[in-house]
Amino acid sequence: MHQLMRHDALRSVMDEVVTMVIGALIAGAVVGFGLGFFGFKVRTRWCRHHGAVLRCPECQPDGARRSRRPRLAGS
Repeated sequence: MHQLMRHDALRSVMDEVVTMVIGALIAGAVVGFGLGFFGFKVRTRWCRHHGAVLRCPECQPDGARRSRRPRLAGS
């Protein structure tokens, strides 16, 4: 009977640990996704009006930072 109580207590602790680890992993994934989503600056490289060009002389003032990487077709 004493071993059964010890086994139940150990099982309860293990269940709590597993729940906490899974919760921490999910919370970390959500925080990481949010930081990546709001911190990613790729969308600022493209013209906001035309969207298909990196360098838009009509929309971007002279001397502004421009990306030199060509945009891949279909993306």
